[in-house]
This record gives sequence, C-alpha cells and structure tokens, in this order.
Amino acid sequence: MDEGTGGARNPEGSRAGRGGPSSRGRAPGAGRPARATKAAAPRAATDEPVGPLERAITLIGGPASCAAARQFVRAVLGEGIWGGDQEAAVLLTSEIVSNAAQHAGGACHLMVRVDDVVLRIEATDRSRIRPHLSIPEPLDETGRGLLLVDVLSHDWGTTERLDGGKVVWFELHS
Repeated sequence: MDEGTGGARNPEGSRAGRGGPSSRGRAPGAGRPARATKAAAPRAATDEPVGPLERAITLIGGPASCAAARQFVRAVLGEGIWGGDQEAAVLLTSEIVSNAAQHAGGACHLMVRVDDVVLRIEATDRSRIRPHLSIPEPLDETGRGLLLVDVLSHDWGTTERLDGGKVVWFELHS
C-alpha cells in the first residue's frame, strides 16, 4: 500500500482511480470556537434526486473535537438526504478527527458533502504528515482507526494542500 494513503493510488491521491478533492487554499482558524457554515440549502423530499448538501465546521482541537464532530455529522445527516449507515459515518468521522487532534494538533476543519447516494467527509489540518494505515498486533492499544476507515468506507485517501496541510477524507455510499 502507498504510505499513508489507504490503498493503491493515482496521482491525485485517491484509491481506485477516483479523483481527490481540490485544494481550496483556506486554512482552519486556529483558536476560534467551533463554527458551522452553510454552503447549500436542502430541497424538500421528492422522488427526484436531491442536490448536494454541504456543511462545514471548524473544530478548535483537543479532546472535545471528536464529540463535537460526531454531534455535527449526526445533525447534518439528520437533515434526511442520505439513506446510508449513519453510525458508520459517525464512527469514521470520529477516527479521522481523532487522528487530526492527536497527530496534527490545533484546529481541524470538517466538511460534510452529501447527496442521496454519496457521503463524503473531509478533515483538514495543518500537518504535512500523512496518516499511515497499519495492521496492529492483537495486544496493541492503538492503531486501529485507519483500519476501520479502510474496511468500512467505500473509498478514502489523503490530499496535500498548498498551504502545507492535508485533507483526510472518506466516502460512504447509501
């Protein structure tokens, strides 16, 4: 496997020929309280495909980041657009935010993009160090987070940012 990227990768940093997210050039605001931004309004439920929904929050780092991230993802998914496994989405969000808090320190920007089929969650931090998928020994107390992301997600990866940080993302399909 490619170091820290979750599987065989193409030049854009994604698995299985999928393109990674483009860099937006915005760094998360360090030291600011968590703040949600609204990027698109949901449409009323119909039999037609629903357009994408995008929500973002900046987490200030530390132990409370994971709980805030889980609560945020539950709230976004509670808007009813995506019919997939919400508990898997919450678990995997917790894993990538935990990695950002533990290894990158500081703020983490969390983006949730969802339509009626695909949920994509991205965690952006300022660290250049890419996460690395490992297979822990049975008695190891850590090291299972990315393994869960790899096993439970449809796709996942990392993308370097121009500002020196990175985006760790995963996708789940309904």
